[in-house]
Amino acid sequence: MSADRPLLPDTIRSLCVFAERPMPLPVDFRPAWRLGLLLLILKICCRGGQSSLERLNVLNWAIRTQGARETFIAFLERRSTPEAILVRFEPGLSRAIDLALGEGLLVRKTTTAGSRLELTARGTGLADETNNHTDCLADEKSFLQRIKKDATEDRIRELLGWRLRG
Repeated sequence: MSADRPLLPDTIRSLCVFAERPMPLPVDFRPAWRLGLLLLILKICCRGGQSSLERLNVLNWAIRTQGARETFIAFLERRSTPEAILVRFEPGLSRAIDLALGEGLLVRKTTTAGSRLELTARGTGLADETNNHTDCLADEKSFLQRIKKDATEDRIRELLGWRLRG
């Protein structure tokens, strides 16, 4: 190439400016949202503030979208079969559990029924505080109140266990 010929045609030359901009993080990826939701699930839906990891995963999946909520309610009301539901286990829940364990909001217990996660007094206090804010996680709390009597460990085993019965 000759020295007097530009490397780029004039039509491509432009001033490029790079500016760092905040990138919004979807709410369901935010640790505070996941942690608050985990504590509310245990407080509202789980007897004695304790649950199996399987039930926490199912409830975490069910609460995330309106479609999943409707699908899960249909299962609980026996309008749908377990075979019709695809539950997604999300790594974000595991991170929230690790954070809650590290912050002393949960403890892991082993019982004759298996391993359980249980709210501590500190976790219960934070769950109560979150529950008392009417504008905080309102849709999620309404859903949890609706399903709390029906989302039992037995129903979750029924939902997840159908693959093993074949």
